[in-house]
Amino acid sequence: MYFLTTLLKEAGDIAAAEGRTAESRMCYLKGLQLLLDSLARGDAFEQPEFVPKVDLFVAALDEIPTQTSALLMEHYERTGQFGKAEDALYTILDGDVDNDLAVNFGISFYERLLGQSDTLLNEGNLPRAEVEAGLQDLRDRKVKV
Repeated sequence: MYFLTTLLKEAGDIAAAEGRTAESRMCYLKGLQLLLDSLARGDAFEQPEFVPKVDLFVAALDEIPTQTSALLMEHYERTGQFGKAEDALYTILDGDVDNDLAVNFGISFYERLLGQSDTLLNEGNLPRAEVEAGLQDLRDRKVKV
């Protein structure tokens, strides 16, 4: 899986350099999805050094589909990158503001974060006050929906 992920990143780089934008996007997206799937099945911190990092794929993509954003959000949460997880959540929510399922997904995310220590939240770039504000925002959206 890691070799295929690496090859998809390289193919995306080559296609981008040659101006084949749609092909490069497809390679990057497939590589990101494969990498996120692999990381979800194993230790997200243990991977060979040659494997491209998640953030390289994210930077190469101008737009990430909702399903991939959800996988990305879960990866960031698992790895303690709570601020990035919140960014991925709002990408999902901004794509469909009236999606009750996405709002519930976000509420569950913030409720899980409330169980984290202040130290972990701060290290993850999402202080408790922001977690509480985000949770309240989604609860308010749920009432409106």
